[in-house]
Amino acid sequence: MEKCNAHPLFRKCTEEEMANDPCVELMKISTEEGKKVDREGRNKYWAVYQRLSDAEVLEKERAAVVDGSVGVSDFFKEGQFGVNSVEAVVPIKGIVIAASRECDEKKI
Repeated sequence: MEKCNAHPLFRKCTEEEMANDPCVELMKISTEEGKKVDREGRNKYWAVYQRLSDAEVLEKERAAVVDGSVGVSDFFKEGQFGVNSVEAVVPIKGIVIAASRECDEKKI
């Protein structure tokens, strides 16, 4: 999830936002992935991300050029942030659900 947390196009939703969004609870119990985790008796780990507006992305990109931080154009360089890849990113109505095989393997 490190790559998702650091991605310049998205922001991680707060615990309060996730608690107030009925879709989050439904994703945990109604999706095939959620049902599979329940059947296998494993713990569930999730994160919800919101896509930034184009104006916010442009502002972050300008700041990255000025201060030398990571911007959209160079974000996916191999090994950046110590993470090589994100296994799945699924957009749903302006939010993104991301799952990483690395997280599952480390926590189970």
